Amino acid sequence: MELRLVTREDFFPGEAELIRQMFDLGLDWLHLRKPGSGEDEYRALLTKLSPSERRRTVLHEHYHLAPELAAGGIHANSRHPFPFKPTGERSEAKFADERGETAFPDVSHSGPTATYSGPTAAYSGPTAAMLSVSCHSLEELSAHKAKFDYLFLSPIFDSISKKGYSGRFTREELLEARDNGLIDKKIIALGGITVGNIPIIRELGFGGVAVLGSVWFSPSPITSFEELRHSL
Repeated sequence: MELRLVTREDFFPGEAELIRQMFDLGLDWLHLRKPGSGEDEYRALLTKLSPSERRRTVLHEHYHLAPELAAGGIHANSRHPFPFKPTGERSEAKFADERGETAFPDVSHSGPTATYSGPTAAYSGPTAAMLSVSCHSLEELSAHKAKFDYLFLSPIFDSISKKGYSGRFTREELLEARDNGLIDKKIIALGGITVGNIPIIRELGFGGVAVLGSVWFSPSPITSFEELRHSL
């Protein structure tokens, strides 16, 4: 299973160094999520990462930086519900960033390689132009699945980072979704993920996990990350 790490909402000293260590230890994807952040500090953190690390980083804000800094993709969420105009399946989408500008007017996703092209920048590679989205119900998951490369489903368990944000699904509901093919390798479990519940996530058929609180809110983020990585 894949391991994806969502950043803390704030910027803090040594953050880039910790992220780089986690990439070295086997982090598959970083989700850069900084609600309300300014573009300058967002850009500053991205530029501290190597080109290969940025290609495995997905942006939750400031989408126009993705082609400029060759980030791996963008993530739609409740603050930016649809940063592109869907025209059918995932292979046909037009992007518009949060400022209303068409940053990525022509996007293709064919086979293992995706390509950004447009007035701001152009690049291609195996992790370019990834599109993901956050879903909080099985109905949302079903409605959006064909339009995205992968989808977060949350909260699976009681959130560690958001107090009072409780698991939303029963085991029976998730097993049925797995058996019906709705939950598969394309779906990433988020919310309350710990080493102890990884076996349940695996049984439910998820393609990976996304973590935040179990790493960043622990006394040793690196140690907690290593334990999670080894449990997958």
